[in-house]
Amino acid sequence: MDGTDSNKIEFSFSSGFISVSGLSAFLRNLQVALRAIGKENPETNYDFSGSNAPSLFICDMSSSDSFNIAIKFTYDDQDFDSDKSDVIYSHFLSKTFELCEDSAQQSLWGRDVTRKKTTSSKSSLNPESTESRLLEFVDHLKRMGDSEITFKSKKLKIKNKFASLEQ
Repeated sequence: MDGTDSNKIEFSFSSGFISVSGLSAFLRNLQVALRAIGKENPETNYDFSGSNAPSLFICDMSSSDSFNIAIKFTYDDQDFDSDKSDVIYSHFLSKTFELCEDSAQQSLWGRDVTRKKTTSSKSSLNPESTESRLLEFVDHLKRMGDSEITFKSKKLKIKNKFASLEQ
């Protein structure tokens, strides 16, 4: 991945093989989470509330020792505002990291058994809330194995279901 497009967020999975259903569910959860953040943020709410909301596109994909994918918001005829993309991706990365940290302990079946008191349990959240959508994304992301999410100079690494953030 070349890193020349600042409007994109990149995902890298340590396995070079990703199941089609796993990738499909990952992309679906990712899109729902990013759109929820777009709707929630005052700077981007207008863009995501109408029928002309930007779409999420794959702009780069490769596979060798790892599986890599880059995505960005765009309209049919032009890229989405890069400053607004920055707002969405930065918020997404920090909230994803926060939720990964809050759900560090796993059961034998890979489900969260404890959460910090600052994070609500999924069952007590409105299923349409941004936090609920992000929790669903984080749960799915951890099932995908070791991975990295990169946006500009920030990198969220998940290794053995534990997260670290590099800036």
